[in-house]
Amino acid sequence: MSGLDSGRRTAVDARSPHDFSVADYLRPLARDLPPALVAAAARDAIIDLAAQLPGAITSFCGFECPLGSVEARADFLLCSTREEGHASVLAGTHGESALAPALRALPAWQRVAEFSRAWLGGDGLLADHLMNTWLEFDIGRDAEALAAPSMFFGTHPPPPGAASRAQLDVLLAALAVLDPPAVLGHRRRALEALLGALPPGCHVFQVGAMWSRGQAAVRLCLRGVERSAVPSLLGALDWPGCREDVAVLLDTVGAHASRVDVDLDLGDQVGPKLGLECYFGTDAGNAARLAALTAALVRHGACTPAEAAALDAYQGLTLQDAAPADWPPHLAALARAGGRGLSSALCRWVHHVKLVHEPGAALSAKAYLAVEHHLLDRRQLRAHIDAMRSGA
Repeated sequence: MSGLDSGRRTAVDARSPHDFSVADYLRPLARDLPPALVAAAARDAIIDLAAQLPGAITSFCGFECPLGSVEARADFLLCSTREEGHASVLAGTHGESALAPALRALPAWQRVAEFSRAWLGGDGLLADHLMNTWLEFDIGRDAEALAAPSMFFGTHPPPPGAASRAQLDVLLAALAVLDPPAVLGHRRRALEALLGALPPGCHVFQVGAMWSRGQAAVRLCLRGVERSAVPSLLGALDWPGCREDVAVLLDTVGAHASRVDVDLDLGDQVGPKLGLECYFGTDAGNAARLAALTAALVRHGACTPAEAAALDAYQGLTLQDAAPADWPPHLAALARAGGRGLSSALCRWVHHVKLVHEPGAALSAKAYLAVEHHLLDRRQLRAHIDAMRSGA
């Protein structure tokens, strides 16, 4: 998608209808979701869940697809921002769109609302330093996934210098609302120790409360460490696993990624489960890097050949102009309101592939398929497609 710099991320404004759901973003994708990654039953369950969520809470969502399995079950996640008005829907302060009363009555959704209100109207710390929130629905594990999603929040990189202190203040303020036990006693000290051990340039970019899994720990996602330095980072953080095994995994599989981020679970101490998020960049080498990494996973038995082919095929555009009669009316209306020559489109790409390493267990992996709504200039879009077809 690097050639499409004319896309506009779309906020729902006062001119737009609010009687649509998140499912309206997903239904046009039905023919573009590879069954090797998202089976029909999983797709339908996700659309049924998304139909119960107002469309104004996101314009960027995706699918979490475990690899190496014939079941092709998938989970669903969505991103909300403050600037686009999504957070006010979650907070219950949006003037025209709201969660259903039955959802607002559930404890997990009350915590989502409380966190969103703190983000929108706090003392400035959260408003200045939080970038977005994510809700994750474990549909493959739980028939009641809608009732208890996990929630993540994203942070902006801290300023150079006192990065550890700045990060600690933000995380303590956010977790005091989202997961209060995480900032008490041994767990607080463990968080302080972890942040103090991060090397210069490394920071926590996402934090998750895994309510759906009953997990007494928070998920910390670390960014800004070179791939070759990950084993040393794990040693500094007292990760209870074999760093040599991780080094081999990074050399044989992770070496195909343009960037690797590190996911850890933190309770009273760092847990044994390790996630390595592999990204592929946005340049012309993106597809080749993805193909090389999935080929390595196939050799390790953590991905099937059909899944590897499906990941390559997923990336592209789902266009309003290809099936205008089936396009969600509110998305078509946004294109018309945006001005002459604009077309509505859903951009599809492999956001990242996560390698999951746990001592004593076989390597596993998950692919994260992204979809985001954009308004695209028709003339530039046609030129881009013509260039792709000609090999330019």
